[in-house]
Amino acid sequence: QKKRLLLRDNRRIEYDYLIIASGRSVELGSIPGKGKDGVILVNSLQDARRLKQRLTISQFVCFVGGQSQWLNRLAGRLGALNKEIKIINPQRSQDFVNTDNVEWLDNVSVVEFIGEGPGLQAVKLSNGKIIGVSLVAVFGPSVCNTRFLKDSGVAIRDGFIVVDNFWRTATQDIFACGSVCFQGKGSEDFLTWHQALEQGKNLADVLVSFFQGG
Repeated sequence: QKKRLLLRDNRRIEYDYLIIASGRSVELGSIPGKGKDGVILVNSLQDARRLKQRLTISQFVCFVGGQSQWLNRLAGRLGALNKEIKIINPQRSQDFVNTDNVEWLDNVSVVEFIGEGPGLQAVKLSNGKIIGVSLVAVFGPSVCNTRFLKDSGVAIRDGFIVVDNFWRTATQDIFACGSVCFQGKGSEDFLTWHQALEQGKNLADVLVSFFQGG
């Protein structure tokens, strides 16, 4: 029986083996002002490049979500350039120490992005405090990109694709790797981009072994 993919533009593609590496996407829900210029959801290399460009001209910066150790290093480098940095993340890095211009807020969340017209001027926090910023980089929370798998038969648990130790899903000839899946370690075990890349390389080795009859 032929196996096919149905694409968004209604094209159909036949496959023998399918690898799902759709990753995760940052979502802000219905927070007011999320579309303002200066709010960057970091989901792709293009987003990261845009963030890098904006960081060179922004003095008051806020980071939301993301991995604590990486944020700690990034904030430290930017703080050394005398930029004012606010980190909003419930998981504070153990190595982090507040300084005059770098502060970690681990018990609040953003409830509104504020600014006249399309521009960003401040963020309102869940405790009612308003912080002046010109740039907000949002690294989380994120969700797995699995909506397109509805009714596909691929097993999903807590939003993640379920795979075994060889990255096989419960559906024959369909594999998954990266941050969109987990191998029974729990949904809290998020991968960095580098870890996801290494996992993809490992899956390639597994598939080569399968093809060679290993």
